[in-house]
Amino acid sequence: MTVHIRIPQALAGDVAGSSELTVDIVPGSTLGELMAVLRTRYPALARRLCDETGELRRFVNVYVGEHESRSLQGLATPLPAGALVLVAGSVAGG
Repeated sequence: MTVHIRIPQALAGDVAGSSELTVDIVPGSTLGELMAVLRTRYPALARRLCDETGELRRFVNVYVGEHESRSLQGLATPLPAGALVLVAGSVAGG
């Protein structure tokens, strides 16, 4: 099953300059399992997305479709075939 991942330009250097990845995963996979695949294929990107415990970093927002993963099931969020996963950094102001 294929999922599409869009990453911000600031992280594109971790994946040879690409801002969109296409990754094949096992049907029924979760966002956490996708992150495990990224750790293997793109370790520099995975380190920027997840902390040492494997959890998403606090300042990284990951959307599955139109919904932020933390408002769903976090890393346990199931990924449908053809899912669009969007990585976005948090924006803070003051």
